[in-house]
Amino acid sequence: MPFWKSRGAPDARSSALADAQRFEADLAAARTTGDSDAQARSAIFLGEARFRAGDLDGAAAAFQQVADAAVNEAYSGCARSNLFVVARDSGDRETARGHLMQAARCGPAWAATSCATMRVEGWEDDARAAATAALTRAGDSSGATGWTSLSEQLTEMGMFDESAQALQKASEATLALRPAADQLAAGDVGGA
Repeated sequence: MPFWKSRGAPDARSSALADAQRFEADLAAARTTGDSDAQARSAIFLGEARFRAGDLDGAAAAFQQVADAAVNEAYSGCARSNLFVVARDSGDRETARGHLMQAARCGPAWAATSCATMRVEGWEDDARAAATAALTRAGDSSGATGWTSLSEQLTEMGMFDESAQALQKASEATLALRPAADQLAAGDVGGA
């Protein structure tokens, strides 16, 4: 169940507080090892638990740690989209909009998700701008799936030329995987 749906009930709050304590301990342990992925995961889980417990400021602080650390696109996008939820629940639509625009910069998959959310929120112009900007960014760690999702959003917004560009990037991402797939098919695992 998404963290924002389980908020409010007394049982859920006490369970969320217990989860928050556990994730605080996990985060402290991850900091001692220097494992940035574990720190990001623990901070995101901590933020979600704090949100369920009704601690919006604590949730925002945990998510902001991950957003500031910029470990990778996946964690940054997750943290920024969660910051959007917290800001929206706090009634701050402008801050929420800003977080969503930042999430859209975390690769094509997050751009697609952010654009869909912007459209639901009534921010069609922002969705168009974010989708177009995503096409101009170099690099991507999410492969073809993110570009395909972005293409679908662009098509729904009537941006057909841009949608074709996103599909071209999906094709390029798929072709980039071809040498590795050929190696696996030939049984050449590990390059030996």
